[in-house]
Amino acid sequence: MNSYETIFILRSTLGEDGIKEAAEKFKNYIETNATLVTFDEWGNKKLAYTIGEHSEGYYIFATFESLPTFPQDLERVYRISEDVIKFIVVKKDR
Repeated sequence: MNSYETIFILRSTLGEDGIKEAAEKFKNYIETNATLVTFDEWGNKKLAYTIGEHSEGYYIFATFESLPTFPQDLERVYRISEDVIKFIVVKKDR
């Protein structure tokens, strides 16, 4: 098992209920396929630069432990989700 961190940004236009639903969906997905260590919702923040038509986004930071194949699958899910503006997954040093 390796340790990983991920930050992903949800569209702020989803509204409070939509953001809560999308965050819960990703939290459950990580918990199903890995051991979730932390899941911190940083909230709505202004982006450093616009991404498409978005100038704000809802930031979520999570740490988890998983097999080396899961992060690639998580990135695939981020890419196909219309709710995610931007994301990154990195392996933590031990």
